[in-house]
Amino acid sequence: MSLFEAFMVVVILVGGGFALYKLDIFRDLKPHLSLEHIVSHRPIGDDYIHISIQVTLSNTSKVVVSITDAVCVVQQIAPLTNREVEILYSEAFDGDSATDMQWPLLNQIEKSWREKELNIEPNGRHVEYWETIIATELSTVLVSTRYNNSNYAEGDDASRGWELSSARLAIRRLPT
Repeated sequence: MSLFEAFMVVVILVGGGFALYKLDIFRDLKPHLSLEHIVSHRPIGDDYIHISIQVTLSNTSKVVVSITDAVCVVQQIAPLTNREVEILYSEAFDGDSATDMQWPLLNQIEKSWREKELNIEPNGRHVEYWETIIATELSTVLVSTRYNNSNYAEGDDASRGWELSSARLAIRRLPT
């Protein structure tokens, strides 16, 4: 092999290495998932309301997102007594720091999947359904869902999971 051929091999290897390095810089290999809620409700009998939650999970990243567990939380917003509101407020705004309001818990539903059972491909979508029943005396609830990233490792800079709290659902009663 001549000196020119050896030089060309080195140039090709360096150029290929540089191209791979540049491609990895601009490529985001972290999982990204966007959630969207559609919440509906309907009366069941005289004393209960059925709440149906449709969650659309959209993979907006360039890697497969794998989910192994999720939780749906339904919390009471109204009605609350003045005393209950004052306690919630004092707990949330204690001292100089503020925390999330800890509304009274009505229901917490958990789901789990086997490893690799719920994979969402890049640019793919998955629709998940949740259901619960609440008392008709409630007028407003907060629905939140959280899907955990099964590929998260402690110390990793990838997201631990994705969470969405819906706009407060105001329950409308049909006239009797």
